[in-house]
Amino acid sequence: MKKKFALVLISGLTVIALSGCATKTQTGALTGAAIGGIGGAMLGNSKTAAVGAAAGAVTGAIIGKQLEEK
Repeated sequence: MKKKFALVLISGLTVIALSGCATKTQTGALTGAAIGGIGGAMLGNSKTAAVGAAAGAVTGAIIGKQLEEK
């Protein structure tokens, strides 16, 4: 039950956060955080969700930055 709640919460916050992003770096970071957080929540507990969100945010920001430079 906690995993479903975390999944819904992360998804909802992501939709709200993505609506105000101006750059590809910001959008990539938020998208990566959402995907990583959801993946971590599905695989484990809140700690793995937080680790997944952090790793996803960093990865997404790097990809977004590279897309901006093109």
